[in-house]
Amino acid sequence: MSTTKPNFTQYLGYQFGQVLPPSMQDWVRNDLVGKGAQARYLARFTLPVLPLLALFLLVPGPLWIGLSMIALLIIPLVYFA
Repeated sequence: MSTTKPNFTQYLGYQFGQVLPPSMQDWVRNDLVGKGAQARYLARFTLPVLPLLALFLLVPGPLWIGLSMIALLIIPLVYFA
């Protein structure tokens, strides 16, 4: 059984919800439930939010204040993901 992998544009579309052709069904199954799937899911869920949360680092004051505000949001986000 040969697993067909998506090219870069297909992979990018897949990340944004595009359906891949049936020939890549095994690859999608492995991506969703194979080894490392939990880490990939967590990364897909949290990485898009990080630039938005990084704006808290622009709050005037000590660095720990911005980091604390980020932690108050990222910890529950990761927990409930």
